[in-house]
Amino acid sequence: MTGSQNVMTGSDGRYFFIEVPGGQYIITPSLVGHAFNPSNYEVSFSNSDLNFTAEPAIPGTEIGSIAMDFTARNQQDQDVSLYSHQGKVILMDFTADWCGPCREKAETAEQFYQEYKDRGFMYILLVIEGNPEVWADAYGLSFPVLDDNSQTVYRHYRKNSIPLPHVLDRNLTIRYKKEGWNKAEVEDIINKYL
Repeated sequence: MTGSQNVMTGSDGRYFFIEVPGGQYIITPSLVGHAFNPSNYEVSFSNSDLNFTAEPAIPGTEIGSIAMDFTARNQQDQDVSLYSHQGKVILMDFTADWCGPCREKAETAEQFYQEYKDRGFMYILLVIEGNPEVWADAYGLSFPVLDDNSQTVYRHYRKNSIPLPHVLDRNLTIRYKKEGWNKAEVEDIINKYL
């Protein structure tokens, strides 16, 4: 089974899954603005007693932390926040007009997005130098292409170079952050959390 299933706990804190076949699963507790310990469970059966604690998250920008929220204008000149996509596995990346590898990656970005979107995936591209509308039009991108020409978001998340893909799980925990583009690595992490 792939994809997600939302499960609410009862008043006693217990939960159950309906019509889930046996198999290998990753279970990620999720609540906006909260961090969980542990942040996910790898289980090999359909029902389990899970014990975890929740507390208000201290947002960060490194692997293992809940991603810091931001709001930026998209290619349709509308505000989009990162946290509005909570509950999806997110690939967030940065791009610029002068970045050759970014342009090469943009040529296949829409195909990549279409391959995973029906399983609860979201792609978010932040343009640190360039026009989001031009990027979206040039490459036929239907996912959010956001204006970060002020580099406000990039200053928080950056390392030394772009592309700089981040993979966030359904509770917005950063599971992958690495300079450059290794499609196989990124796909492995995305598939793990979908």
